[in-house]
Amino acid sequence: MGLPKPLLHIICLTVVSLRMPEVSAITGDSWCGTLMCVKATLNDSVVTYELRSLNQLGWMAVGFGTRMTDSPLVILWPNADGSVTLSQRQAPGQVQPTPVAMPPRKAILSTRNVDLMSESTPTLSFRIPRNNDTLQQLIWAFGVTRPDPDPSSTLEQHLDAGKLMLDLTKTIPSTTSSSPSETSTSSPTDTLIPDSPGNSQGPFRDPILAAHMVLSFIGFLVLLPSAALIARWGRTRTAAWFKVGSGASISVEKRTSAYYKRASGLLILGFALFSTKTGIDRDFELTPAAVRTLWGVWIVWVVFIPSAYFAGLKQLRKQFAQERLGWNAPTEVPLASVLATISRHRDAEEAHRRGRSGNALPDDGSHDVFSRRAMPSPGSNIEEMREVQRIVPISVQA
Repeated sequence: MGLPKPLLHIICLTVVSLRMPEVSAITGDSWCGTLMCVKATLNDSVVTYELRSLNQLGWMAVGFGTRMTDSPLVILWPNADGSVTLSQRQAPGQVQPTPVAMPPRKAILSTRNVDLMSESTPTLSFRIPRNNDTLQQLIWAFGVTRPDPDPSSTLEQHLDAGKLMLDLTKTIPSTTSSSPSETSTSSPTDTLIPDSPGNSQGPFRDPILAAHMVLSFIGFLVLLPSAALIARWGRTRTAAWFKVGSGASISVEKRTSAYYKRASGLLILGFALFSTKTGIDRDFELTPAAVRTLWGVWIVWVVFIPSAYFAGLKQLRKQFAQERLGWNAPTEVPLASVLATISRHRDAEEAHRRGRSGNALPDDGSHDVFSRRAMPSPGSNIEEMREVQRIVPISVQA
């Protein structure tokens, strides 16, 4: 007596399902920058990280955290014989990271050998037990100088570094490889501070960067607003205000371009303040107290400069009156040039008024050395009375 067909079908399907290999979706995420790519693949309780070089490879590293301080680091670099060195390190601050004998999670090297001659973009990988975070907040670093094979070798300064974030819950094809076209939840955001042995000065460790920061601060946030404020407040008090800037003779000769120069100066000052704000927002290992202090200084600067400038606009009426009399003219500009400029300016205004009205004002004889003599009215004789002073000899009788 045979088994019923329905039962036989169930038994066959059960056997076939047991014999079939289990297929599970691979989850993970990837990120690519300009120097390296990072791909994370989750397999049960183990995460495999693949670091692919896009530039001259010295060493590559990823760290588990948002900043260098106290973040566990996994550093990989190839050797001349084709072997790969893995070094797990940690740093208490902006100093050279040192090897850790007992890291929180032990990383195991996956790439045993690499052929640097045939591979233009070598990939180094390692496995590490996963943690409880599905969103992996990582830091990365890339160096172009290859260390010695010893895992405790000294590392040269990295070429670049930054932060990224990977989502381990994403489903990715098992054959997908990291490429610059792949997208992820990360982006090449804040650049980390370079580290070198025995130096913990933060962003000031690079002399070129420090010089750039100091000169930019002095030029855009000290000299630029100071020149504007001195010119605004000093031109009604002394002729020495002209010495704080250059190109003032151009603004005297070409008054029409002065408005564009003022607008350009205000735009440059605005961009400088905005750049300072973005610099404070960047992650430079600043303590919360330092961030609050910088924000306070920035807010005071933003409020003080416009307030001082607009308060000086109350001096405009006094300034115009002094300019008509030639007072407080820049000492570097010849007086004849100033008088000629004023005369041309008034000639143009008077010609414009005559063109609009069609009549010329009669000369009342009240013109001074700073104003143009009015044109005589039609049909009048051109006569002018002048007071002549004659030196009269005086004889003194002894």
